[in-house]
Amino acid sequence: MFVPGKDRWGAGSGAGRKLLDGCFDGRMMWRSAAHVRVREVPGVFVVQACGEFDADEVDLLLAAWEEADELALPTTVVDLTGCMFGDSSFLGALLIARSRHLASRRRLVLAGPLQPKILLLLAVSGTMEAFDVTENLAEAVNRGTA
Repeated sequence: MFVPGKDRWGAGSGAGRKLLDGCFDGRMMWRSAAHVRVREVPGVFVVQACGEFDADEVDLLLAAWEEADELALPTTVVDLTGCMFGDSSFLGALLIARSRHLASRRRLVLAGPLQPKILLLLAVSGTMEAFDVTENLAEAVNRGTA
């Protein structure tokens, strides 16, 4: 459950993780290639996605969509500035978010600037026009509160 004013980070659990040297309490340590942070600003649910997203990491975004649905704020902003790579499962997760927001008459805004591989994914798939994309996070949040 989302608690306003509390930021949380999630890290993926799949193949995108990197083995770190050493161990902690006898266990191997892993670092994910993807992280998702969620927070609320007045009237806007912000999802910050960083790193590389594939089928093993996409569960982080799906969990964020669940929280967005639970809060049902008028706007969800997905900050993709730090997202370096996304495959078809990443695109699928974005399309799921779009569908959920359309069904509940809420706004979904993607905040850039988008990295080259994300731009390419949206362009090649023909889905760029399906999303409201802004130049930066401030512009996205402003759209959400306007």
